[in-house]
Amino acid sequence: MKFDITPPPTCSTREAAEVLGISVRTAQLWVEEGRLQAWKTPGGHRRILRTSVDHLFEQQQLTARQGSMELSIHVLDARPERRDALQLRLQEHFPNCSLSLSANAFDGLLKIGEQTPHILIADIRLLGEDDFRIIDAVDRRPRLRNMLVIVFGDEGQVPDTVRRKLPANFSLLPPGGNADEMLRLIKAYNLGRRNPLRPA
Repeated sequence: MKFDITPPPTCSTREAAEVLGISVRTAQLWVEEGRLQAWKTPGGHRRILRTSVDHLFEQQQLTARQGSMELSIHVLDARPERRDALQLRLQEHFPNCSLSLSANAFDGLLKIGEQTPHILIADIRLLGEDDFRIIDAVDRRPRLRNMLVIVFGDEGQVPDTVRRKLPANFSLLPPGGNADEMLRLIKAYNLGRRNPLRPA
């Protein structure tokens, strides 16, 4: 008797990234971490189990329904028009988050010291004020090292001495900003924070 074996539904890394609202690179990292189950075809193409994508998507939806009250974000930007735009965008996508704003490095340092945010969004030029005191504060305090730091600026504006002090969760976006990429980074960070990878 002949049995027909139907392979489980799969998708590409790009398709999984589109479903989950993350970058392709993040999807690749999640495969490497075991968050997404996948294998490579003989031709070297990665195939991801659709059931694992659906599972993570359901977790994302549950997180969204539960709200984001625990998520705290601090925006450090001297330009009021961009601060206002960031505030509106963040409140639209994370309506229950704790959001604070600063227009200068000194005020930002005080607010970060009072309540460590999960996420810092900053103009690299402000991080450089006062001899990089904010970066030094991150370097000295272990609890700040878990922050997701999203910086607007050119690659050449980040000295190696500063880059070494930034947390591992550091992302550099173009000076003009990339709102979609910023939102993808925050959503991926928040999902990972709520659902940390547990060793088998």
